[in-house]
Amino acid sequence: MKIPNKIQIAGRTYKIIKNKKISDKEHVKGRIYYDQCEILLNNDKMYNFQDMEISLIHECLHAIFYALDFEQDEGRVIKLSELLYQVIKQL
Repeated sequence: MKIPNKIQIAGRTYKIIKNKKISDKEHVKGRIYYDQCEILLNNDKMYNFQDMEISLIHECLHAIFYALDFEQDEGRVIKLSELLYQVIKQL
């Protein structure tokens, strides 16, 4: 899967930024800033490319849930992003 520099979600263009440190918390692989339309992905060497792909899907799901005014249930977003990743990789 290619990681683009930007992605359109619900009429908004989100810039995708790959960065080593995106949080002071340990093991944060991605983060989304809705107001700035930015998705940050952790590209630290401790994570493989597959982690970054799943994180991108995960953060995109947050953007979709935000646009639909759905509850941001982290557990569901994690499960859904991993399952969608499996499907997308087979296409």
